[in-house]
Amino acid sequence: MSHSTKLQAVLELVAGATGAEAAKFSLDGFEPTVSRIGAAFGRDWGFRAAPLVEQASIVSDPEVLRQITDVWVGSIAFVPLGGPSAEEGWIAVAHSSSIEFDQQTLATLQVCAGLIEQILDLQVELDRLDEASVALLQSQAALRAARERLTLINLKLARRASTDGLTGLTSRDEIQAIIDDFDAATDGPDTDLASAQCAILIFDLDGFKAVNDTHGHQVGDALLAAVGQRIQAGIRALDVAGRWGGDEFIVILAGPVSIADALVRTDQLRMSLDEPYLLDNGELVVTTSIGAAARVAEASMADTIAAADRAMYADKRQRYLAK
Repeated sequence: MSHSTKLQAVLELVAGATGAEAAKFSLDGFEPTVSRIGAAFGRDWGFRAAPLVEQASIVSDPEVLRQITDVWVGSIAFVPLGGPSAEEGWIAVAHSSSIEFDQQTLATLQVCAGLIEQILDLQVELDRLDEASVALLQSQAALRAARERLTLINLKLARRASTDGLTGLTSRDEIQAIIDDFDAATDGPDTDLASAQCAILIFDLDGFKAVNDTHGHQVGDALLAAVGQRIQAGIRALDVAGRWGGDEFIVILAGPVSIADALVRTDQLRMSLDEPYLLDNGELVVTTSIGAAARVAEASMADTIAAADRAMYADKRQRYLAK
């Protein structure tokens, strides 16, 4: 049964119990006003000035009736409604005849007023529960959104920590972590020999300082980013490319790979990296020195990197002498 239907049923009850021709309740600021009109009344009725009437009293004085009703009625009885939902409301019954309502009528009216108060208070509580449910759902939605934002932030932070911001390659810290994990995984009786036979390539741009000095750091940064893209495009998905620092890059070729294989990859990458770079300020030609070293038995990754570094400087000297 709906809210309005329950209220209407109470009014039907009070009208029948009191023998009234009309029954009505009203709340200040509450809409709609529920009323039951008897056959003797052609239109609705209500109070103009309820404060003029003593609360919870029987009213039969014609002068008072004229002040509190829109239509002449013979007698009227009303009681106030109370509670959090109806602090200034009232319920009333009326007769078109001049027969006065008795105390029993008033008692019945008070009982019905209590029923209306319970219905209204229950509705208030239900409304509060609805508001609380909506607020809870909103809070849960906000919490989910906050968690999603936090997850996204954490992913961005993790990516920022593991990715070089300029080139998009793996950062030095992440490369070092991979190297440490690689050493730990290949140090023991259960070593995967195929994985252990990896190779390291070290890259260094020739004359990069001159690029910065001549064209500015913005062009230098653009060049580093372009070099990183070419290196990434020239390796396999299972290999790892990273920025080792400054204008140095590193590639870990996943095993099994021999030094001969590593040198073939080096030549392929050198051909790509020595091609002119089309930057915003025009075409730029920069050569790259590359050193390769294959990991040998009992050697650590640090030893292999050092060997590749020595090979890179040897390549740089050879290229310098060839000019």
